[in-house]
Amino acid sequence: MTTSLSLPCSRVRSGLLALAAACALVLPSNAGNVDTELLILVDAQTYSQSDFNLILDNVAKSFESQSFYAAVTQGGVYGKIASSVMLYNLPTNPVVITWRELTTQQDFFNFANSVRSIAYPNTGWGVSYVNALTSATNHMAASPSNGTVQQITIIDDATGFYQADANATRAARNAALASGVDVINAMVFDAAYQEATVTNYYQANVISPTTGSVSVVSSPQGGPKPSADMALISSAVQTSVAGPTIQTAQAIPEPTAAGVLGLAGVLGLLRRRRIGGEA
Repeated sequence: MTTSLSLPCSRVRSGLLALAAACALVLPSNAGNVDTELLILVDAQTYSQSDFNLILDNVAKSFESQSFYAAVTQGGVYGKIASSVMLYNLPTNPVVITWRELTTQQDFFNFANSVRSIAYPNTGWGVSYVNALTSATNHMAASPSNGTVQQITIIDDATGFYQADANATRAARNAALASGVDVINAMVFDAAYQEATVTNYYQANVISPTTGSVSVVSSPQGGPKPSADMALISSAVQTSVAGPTIQTAQAIPEPTAAGVLGLAGVLGLLRRRRIGGEA
């Protein structure tokens, strides 16, 4: 004789609703959420158009990198980032690529193509990291996405950096961090004969003290660059753009059944700055 077990529909429905609620606690919604909000600041006062194009090409290569794409889509919680590009050391610090959420590899390739198409401004102006950091902070706050990590990457040539007010720059850096920015890192090239001065300035005033880093390449200003310097610049740009995101993704452990609720709590803590800022 076969015995069947029958449960009231109301109990089954209640059980399914409870399961769905438990899953909602564990698995965050993807709507508007990204692993990293990445804002790239490109120096518009590079020594030449070839230097400017060198920056753009290697920023683009960062997004074409399989390791960067894999870190975002396989190592991240949401599997996507939001990215934007601004020019600085211009009167208005224009946004040349608005915020875009990148999920598929084609998204990354399209973003790379947009980066390579940015026009060289060829306009002289003063050096101001204060304006750059302030504009970046405002643009980050206006992002339509909600990033677990907010990153600003500055790419600069060393021409005229000494003109910038150190105290005001440091205050702008601190204001950006207080607003919720997690990482400010930088790559500086054409720093021949002033490597230590550039490094010290950036460490003290520009990059985030505990999470940021600065890569300095001692290439000469003006004229063709030696091939060794070109290789160093390429590597440093790509590491500065993609490195923090890759490291963050690698630091996230594979979730286990016992640790899933804890992961949800950590995500909530990481997002508290944005939620608090919107309140």
